[in-house]
Amino acid sequence: MQESVIFPNHAPLLIRTTSQVIGTDFKEYVQETRRPGTVVKELHNYAKRFSHVLESRDASKLLTLSNKNRLLAMSALAALSKFQGRYELWKSIKQEYDLK
Repeated sequence: MQESVIFPNHAPLLIRTTSQVIGTDFKEYVQETRRPGTVVKELHNYAKRFSHVLESRDASKLLTLSNKNRLLAMSALAALSKFQGRYELWKSIKQEYDLK
């Protein structure tokens, strides 16, 4: 669902939900910023699956994953947070949950 926010003397600003943001724009961003051989589709899927961590600041689900899956999820969240301009938030979540 999209929301419209209207500021005085400006056109309506469209606010997109996280699931809408994690679309082709994000996929292209990952393709451009990752070194060759990185599995773009996998990172894209993990970003969609765990994007709620950035919204809720609750990374407890990441702690239940295997090492391989946790690292993939963390890599995807790092890329997503950089794409959204919220990398500092991701770093604070990592520190709070002692994710490495």
